[in-house]
Amino acid sequence: MNFEFFTLDQLLELYHQICRRIDELREKETLQALVRLHLSMKGNL
Repeated sequence: MNFEFFTLDQLLELYHQICRRIDELREKETLQALVRLHLSMKGNL
């Protein structure tokens, strides 16, 4: 992707989309870690 020809508005929109995607992936990763932790704690009961 050649960013040289993007306008400032396009770059800002792309930045916001990337930030939203990062947030989604972090939430998913956190949830998966909590599920693993819960399952491991449940196995120790």
